[in-house]
Amino acid sequence: PGQRDGLLAVMGPQPAEQVVLVIGTGSGKSLIYMVGASVADAQTTILVLPMVILRGDMLRRCHLIGIRPLIWSVDIKQSASLIIVSAEAVCTGTFLDYARSLVSRQKLDRIVIDEGHLTITTSDYRPCMAQLGWYIRQIRTQTVWLTATLPPVMQEQFIEHNKLVKPRVIRESTNRSNIKYIVRRETGPSTLIEKAANLVRAYWPQREIFNHAQDKIILYCRTRDDVALLAITLGCPSYTSKSGSDEEKAAILSGWLSNPDQPAIAATSALGIGFDYPHVRWVVHVNAPDEVSTFSQESGRAGRDGGKASSIVMLSATWKPQLDQPLSPDREAMQLYLTQRYCSRGVLSQFLDAQPDWRWCMAGEEVCQVCGVPCTIPAWEGIP
Repeated sequence: PGQRDGLLAVMGPQPAEQVVLVIGTGSGKSLIYMVGASVADAQTTILVLPMVILRGDMLRRCHLIGIRPLIWSVDIKQSASLIIVSAEAVCTGTFLDYARSLVSRQKLDRIVIDEGHLTITTSDYRPCMAQLGWYIRQIRTQTVWLTATLPPVMQEQFIEHNKLVKPRVIRESTNRSNIKYIVRRETGPSTLIEKAANLVRAYWPQREIFNHAQDKIILYCRTRDDVALLAITLGCPSYTSKSGSDEEKAAILSGWLSNPDQPAIAATSALGIGFDYPHVRWVVHVNAPDEVSTFSQESGRAGRDGGKASSIVMLSATWKPQLDQPLSPDREAMQLYLTQRYCSRGVLSQFLDAQPDWRWCMAGEEVCQVCGVPCTIPAWEGIP
C-alpha cells in the first residue's frame, strides 16, 4: 500500500510537488523512479544516489528491465530517461546549470533523492548532504525523497532542513515480519570477535538454516580494527570505507557473493545502506549498536527475498544499559531494545513508525527473543 500511494503521489492524476515516502527496507522504493523512467511519455528523471555502493546494483537492476541510465559528469550535456548523479555532484554550479537547461526545455520530470534521511544523519561529516536540499530547491521540478529511516521525531527537522514546503508525506509500517530479532549475552573467556567467528562456524553447516548455494552472512563491527581482526579470525573478506577504490570495493563484494564456499563478510556500516543482495540470511552485530536508525538499516539487509532471516546482536556479559543518562531518542530506543525488557519488534516500530503503524510480534511472523510466542496481550504498554 505504501508503494502504491507513493507512486500515485508522484505520477497520479494529482501529483504532488514534493513527496516524502517512508517505507521499510526492501519494500520496493526503487519502483517509483523505475516506473517514472519507463512510461511512454517519460522525459528525464534525475536520481540522486548518496552512496557509491548503491550505483552498481542500481545499474544492474535497471539494465534487467530495459532502462539505460546515464551517469552524470561535468562533461555530460545529453539527457536520458534516467540520470544518476552523486550527492557531491548535485552541489555544484555545473549540475545546476545542466538541470535548469532540462527544465527550460521541459525535459525534466522530477528529481528523486534516495536514502533521503542521510541529509540530516550524515550532515556533520558530509557537507554536501547538509546542503543537498538547498541546491535541489533551486531547480523548479517535482522532488521525491525516499527513505526507510525517518522516525516521526525527526520528520519536522528533515522537512525544515531540506527546505520543503508542505510536502506530501506517505508512511507505511517499516516492520520486517520475516526477521527474527535476537540479543545474545556472551559469557566465558573468549572475545566477542572469537565468539562471532565460532557462531558462524557452528551454524553454517546446518543446511536446514542455510542454503549454501545462495545464502550469506554479514557481520557488522564497530571499528575497522575489529573488522580486520574478525576477517583474519574467520578467514573471510572484509569491507570498510577504506577498502580501496570504487572498483576495488565492487570486486570485494562480487568475489564474496559469487563464492559459495565463503558465507560471511566482516564489515563496518559502510556496507549498510543500499546493499541489496536478496539472500542475506543472518545479520550479526558484534557488540552493541549505537542508534536504532543505523541498526534498522543494517539489520534490514537480511531477508530481502522475503524468506526467514535473523538479526543477532552479540553483547558482552558485562554490558549495561545507559538509560539513566541523557540520550537522544535514537540512542535511547537502541538501549531499550538491547535491555530485552519489551518486544523487540515493538521497540523498533514505536521509534521508527507513526502510531497507526506500530507493530509487535504476531501470529504467522517471526517472533523476537523476548516474546518467544506471538503477543496476544499488550505486554508492551509502558514503553516510552
